[in-house]
Amino acid sequence: MNNLLIKWDHLDPITIELFDNPVSDKIYSKFKYLGQINLNIPNHPRDNPYSNTNQNINDATSYLFKCARLLNLDLDENRILTQDYLNYLHEVYEKNYNGDPLWLEFHEMIHTNEVLQAGGLLRPIAFDYRERNGPLIEDFDRMYLQYSTTSVSAGCCYIKWQELSKDPYDYYIRKEPNNIDRLKELSKPWLNLKPNIFVQLTDTDFIKGKDILGFNKWFEIYKSDWTSHWQLDNWSVEEIFSVIPVGKVTDINELINRYKQNNYPTRIVQQK
Repeated sequence: MNNLLIKWDHLDPITIELFDNPVSDKIYSKFKYLGQINLNIPNHPRDNPYSNTNQNINDATSYLFKCARLLNLDLDENRILTQDYLNYLHEVYEKNYNGDPLWLEFHEMIHTNEVLQAGGLLRPIAFDYRERNGPLIEDFDRMYLQYSTTSVSAGCCYIKWQELSKDPYDYYIRKEPNNIDRLKELSKPWLNLKPNIFVQLTDTDFIKGKDILGFNKWFEIYKSDWTSHWQLDNWSVEEIFSVIPVGKVTDINELINRYKQNNYPTRIVQQK
């Protein structure tokens, strides 16, 4: 069986036991290269669900302003806590993103503020290589959805939708314009397979509590045009909340304790 090791400089590694499916095999193969790259977690507070930035709206807002200053953006302090303004900042990002990782960080902090303002749940631990994924990103094969699920148990490692946009439900719930052209521009289905791994911290049903009836009623008038635009033969709202499990952490409690103490791993490598 192929496994991955989460490695620290001065602590014992923790194993990710991979599942027996083609997606797990593909992810494992990519760590032949990713295993040579240091994780950059201390510079990305979103990767640690226990960081103040992920749990405190004031810290999250301050971090967003910090990113904006570095990008020479002047944000409106009086509007920063409104969804309309955060929607506007999404557009700023879209129009100005040039491959600079700082723009990605700015974009991520917009989402963090949205989640916290909405009373969002604890995020997963993220092993996210971002722009360093480079040529390892490939087109997502929709056949992989047969291995997907909308609920996972604590310790589950999975891949998920990670487009630089909003999924249709997020577009709906964040009250973006009721305009099919804007929907096609901003909202995307699962298009890319990125070898980033997310570790769920609690037993979770991703679709529980979502306004599915309201979304379906709203999306009904856009669905045909949107699916045609993205050349989709089949699509359902469940896809938005689906993840593909690729393995499980052998000691989730130890991993959580290390993150709470800011003991971050340095690399994830193939187990020899």
